[in-house]
Amino acid sequence: MRLLSLLFLGINLLVLTACGGNPGENSNTANTTPPETTTSETKSPETSDEKAEQPEEESGEQAETEMEETTEQATETATKTATEAANTVASAAQSALDQAKTATEQAQSQVEDAKGAVTKASESVKGAVEGVVALKAGVTGMTQGVSSTLAAVKAGDFVTAQTEFTKVQDSWTGVEEMVKTKSETAYGAIEKQMDSVSTLLTTSKPDATKLTAELQALGQSLASATTQK
Repeated sequence: MRLLSLLFLGINLLVLTACGGNPGENSNTANTTPPETTTSETKSPETSDEKAEQPEEESGEQAETEMEETTEQATETATKTATEAANTVASAAQSALDQAKTATEQAQSQVEDAKGAVTKASESVKGAVEGVVALKAGVTGMTQGVSSTLAAVKAGDFVTAQTEFTKVQDSWTGVEEMVKTKSETAYGAIEKQMDSVSTLLTTSKPDATKLTAELQALGQSLASATTQK
């Protein structure tokens, strides 16, 4: 019996040696095992908290995404509104510019018209002055011719009278339209008196008395040609 007990004790020692410890250590190991289980059990609440935090993180990310989308939409809307406002201002400015351009062109056209009117008026005045000068010069020449004709008639020199009166007739063709424009009355009287003088000078025996009267009347008509209207 004692031998068997020793044998059993030796086997136990061999087992303990193989396990790398002694009965006291096994007892300690056995005693420390539960805390490991406890640690495992304490980790479970942390895992639960992490799981609880995941929805919060996902909710935060979603809110951030929505905020970014809202900001982007607001930026697009503001940009679009600003662009439309800028286009409206640009359109109004262009319209004002076009109106100013049109007004400028109209003003320039009016200035050109005014210049044309002034030029036309100036030319008209110039023509009128030149006409008056030409009329006076022509009438003066005819008046001198009439005086020379009258002197020849009084001297009884009807040949010279005819020559001088031919000069009067030639001068008349250059001013008769101006006289007619100036005065229809003077024009009619001069035409009648010149025809009468011409007829009297072409007779075989010109009547000096009648010629004198007609030439004097012709001189008066010529003098009034530049004053009558």
